[in-house]
Amino acid sequence: MAGSTHITLLVSQIITIQPACIFRIVAVADAFATMTVDRVYAAARSHEAAAVELRRSAGSHFDPIVVEALLSALGYAGRQAREAA
Repeated sequence: MAGSTHITLLVSQIITIQPACIFRIVAVADAFATMTVDRVYAAARSHEAAAVELRRSAGSHFDPIVVEALLSALGYAGRQAREAA
């Protein structure tokens, strides 16, 4: 079955990711989730505003490759997100 072969390849690639890379991925995903969900102390930002903030922090707080990979998966690749007020 072609689908199960594809899944097996994905799982083998995920298993070979170094632990430090996993922490970088989780940090970016967690930051995006935190910014886009209402909190008791702050209203949720739009996805566009969160994308702008991640790009602004790429290289200083977050791995730029991971930031672009997440934004690509979310459909923000190759374009600057509009900064929301």
